[in-house]
Amino acid sequence: MKSLSDIIKKVKSSASVQLFEKDLKDVKENLKEIIKYLNRRINTSNIQKTKAAEQIRSMRKSIDDLLNKLEQEILNDLDSKQSKLKSQMNTLQQQLKTQANQMSQLQSEFSKMTEYATELQMYVGLREIEKTTSEAAKYLDDLKSEGQLDEVNLELTISSELQSILKDVKSFGDININTSSFTLQLKAVRKDQAQYLVHTTPTIEQIKPSLLRHLTIPQERKSIDIHACTILPDVASDGQILVVSSEEKSTIVNLNDMSLTILKGVVAYKIALFKGNIYGTICRENKVCCYTRSGEPLWTFMHDDIVRPLGITLDKNGFVYVVSTYNNRVVVVSPDGKTCKTILSKADRIKSLCEIDINRESGIMIASSEIRVDNDDFEYETTFVYKL
Repeated sequence: MKSLSDIIKKVKSSASVQLFEKDLKDVKENLKEIIKYLNRRINTSNIQKTKAAEQIRSMRKSIDDLLNKLEQEILNDLDSKQSKLKSQMNTLQQQLKTQANQMSQLQSEFSKMTEYATELQMYVGLREIEKTTSEAAKYLDDLKSEGQLDEVNLELTISSELQSILKDVKSFGDININTSSFTLQLKAVRKDQAQYLVHTTPTIEQIKPSLLRHLTIPQERKSIDIHACTILPDVASDGQILVVSSEEKSTIVNLNDMSLTILKGVVAYKIALFKGNIYGTICRENKVCCYTRSGEPLWTFMHDDIVRPLGITLDKNGFVYVVSTYNNRVVVVSPDGKTCKTILSKADRIKSLCEIDINRESGIMIASSEIRVDNDDFEYETTFVYKL
């Protein structure tokens, strides 16, 4: 057995010392480069914040300018129509005052006539008063029949599009944090020394399934319908709990004591479980939802690419895969429910999609679909197999 002095006497001159010295130097330089990179990212973030704030203020000014313009236009219209209405009523009022003055004058003349006029003068005067009174009464009847005495009111109707702003607009916009892959070139360091320097979780843009094959259906079985890739697609379990969903409520079964918990707020057509959270699709409302195990909503996601969603599953990184049946797409939603990406569509030969499932350990994804193969006279249902 060698003594300790014999073992360590050549350590300083060994190749390992030089390798460790290089590793330390390279790691230190890598750290410096990453710090510089983060400083640049901070500066870029500040610039992005300033630019976003300018865009927000610019949009607000554009909205204010438009509303001010529309407000001034309707105020001008209000002033114009009220002035016209007021002028018409002033003219009519002046005509009626003239008629009233004539009636007052006739009333005065009638009093004098009854006191001082002869019988002949009284006879002639009454004929004249009768004529004038009849004309005045006819004038009032004409005003009434022609609608000139109808009640005229100014009424304001606010544009339905403007009212919808108060009802439909819930936020000024969204601030999203989008990530892209780390591109800084670092110095190569021995793997056991540097394996944790760079985070390796893929971004949503890196998700690109590759087709491995589709199931070959025997000729005599091509008439079968494949509506699902999993057993009981409206049930999900992680070994601890089992969740049964419906469009009215969901039920959690504790597999340890078989107790039941009703979650009235968790409504879904199809569901999946991942790290204690419940994920579901609401087909009629084109929604993908995420809830806690207790039924508290975490996020709801909607996008034009997701129309009548059915099947739902998750990969090992928490990305949510949704089948959009109306437009034959498979859409991936980010774990935070902020962004999405279409990864499969009609261009990939998929049709009449319903269900999807993923083996999280192997990264194998399967999706039910219809297909037409050469020399076949009709389309039949099969299952496509992909590698994520």
